[in-house]
Amino acid sequence: MKKLILLLSLFLFNSAIFAQDNALEVKSKELAETQVALDVLKVKVDSLKTEVNALTPRKIWSKGGYTGVNFSSLGLTNWAAGGVSSNSITVFGNILRNYKQRKIEWVNNLDVAYGFIQNDGAALRKNDDRIDLLSKAGYAIRRFAE
Repeated sequence: MKKLILLLSLFLFNSAIFAQDNALEVKSKELAETQVALDVLKVKVDSLKTEVNALTPRKIWSKGGYTGVNFSSLGLTNWAAGGVSSNSITVFGNILRNYKQRKIEWVNNLDVAYGFIQNDGAALRKNDDRIDLLSKAGYAIRRFAE
């Protein structure tokens, strides 16, 4: 009985080893086929990217800007040299719009700011008001690499 169990287990173990080799060959073949399909798809993706870039219109106008708020507080107590405590607030912003096509460039920039200050014992008053508009146009004599 022991010999029969031993022979049966050796047979099953041996067939399991062959089954693993066969599975390895199948997976290796599947990997090779998948790699070929992946290479074909990569070529197709690259050609589609090229077509999309050719069809996408070139960006001529660029735009941007920012806004912000500044708070400031100064506190002086027992200050022998002079000076007073104060609180201030300033709101500022920037808007830009730029045009660039071939040799023509047009740059527009608007800076604005408005602020108030209140010194200790005084009324609220304006301390900053600014409107700066910069607009400049240019034409390149020769075209440089972008």
